[in-house]
Amino acid sequence: LQGLQHRHPLQPFSPDYFEQDDRLFSYSAERREAAIRIGLGQGRDIPLVARPLPQMGSDNLQEISLERLVEFFTNPPRLFARERLQLSLAALAELPEEREPFELDQFPRLELERGLVEALLEETPDDALWNRLRASGVMPLGQAGRQEFQQMLARAQAMASQLRPRLLADLPKGVDVDLTLAQGRLSGRLHNLLPDGQLVYTTGRFYPNQLLGHWLAHLVLNLARPRGIGRETHLLQGDRQGRFAPPEDADGLMASFMALYREGQARPLPFYPGTAWEYAQGLERGGEEKARELARKRWYGNRMHAGDRSKPYNQLLWPDGDCINEEFAELAELVFAPLIEHLEWS
Repeated sequence: LQGLQHRHPLQPFSPDYFEQDDRLFSYSAERREAAIRIGLGQGRDIPLVARPLPQMGSDNLQEISLERLVEFFTNPPRLFARERLQLSLAALAELPEEREPFELDQFPRLELERGLVEALLEETPDDALWNRLRASGVMPLGQAGRQEFQQMLARAQAMASQLRPRLLADLPKGVDVDLTLAQGRLSGRLHNLLPDGQLVYTTGRFYPNQLLGHWLAHLVLNLARPRGIGRETHLLQGDRQGRFAPPEDADGLMASFMALYREGQARPLPFYPGTAWEYAQGLERGGEEKARELARKRWYGNRMHAGDRSKPYNQLLWPDGDCINEEFAELAELVFAPLIEHLEWS
């Protein structure tokens, strides 16, 4: 039987094809060269994008919407991969769970709690809210789902109690903005505007990417200056309140964001909000060494929590896993230092 069987190597450039064996042979000079080189090199990861790509059409860069700007800075690697490389890793997050969930993931839960807050402000009864969520199929089954709902409802009720006094006197409104700046045209819509400024809230806490999105809207508010609307942005989260103070140079700050947006269409920027936030916080509290220490902890994570390095688009664009370099430090300070300077918590 052994005389009738031939075990072929998996690769056609295996050295076995070029040794003294009558049963395995190859006439390919190219594969022989590859076989000779096996084991002689050093393995290393090559960046997916080694040099900047050609710029997009001028119309795509001269006219930018606020929504797109926020989407970009929320996750620059994701937008670059989707728009310039036509690569989407969304399917990785859509794989079904192997077991029945007993609790909701954090970000879907916060979205549901926001919907509960809006319903409570409209005086929707608690039973109707529970029936609505249960019928949607998003809640865990049985008693676990009921307990999850009660916890969500308590947080939503606490936030609704904070909002009611602010909303009794004035109903929030939205305003469309269309700005012609030196860097191009910026358009979008500002939401939840009151006489004392813009109002944003969350039942949990604001994450760095969310703060950055609200900061961008705050800059637009101070550039557009809608009539009858204050120039502050008020931040309400589960356990405290804060505000963005009006910046003196909103135009210059927005110019930096628009320039980074354009640069980020040609190459992946070494910037991820969570890691960059830790660096900027550390820079303010303890200097450069402390900043890099905090950034590396957030980027690499630990045994309990995966770091930002593990995010799919970061793995795709930085296969060697390290983007904590000088350019990263400059970007983190450029983006977050003014935000931190104008952010006040009470």
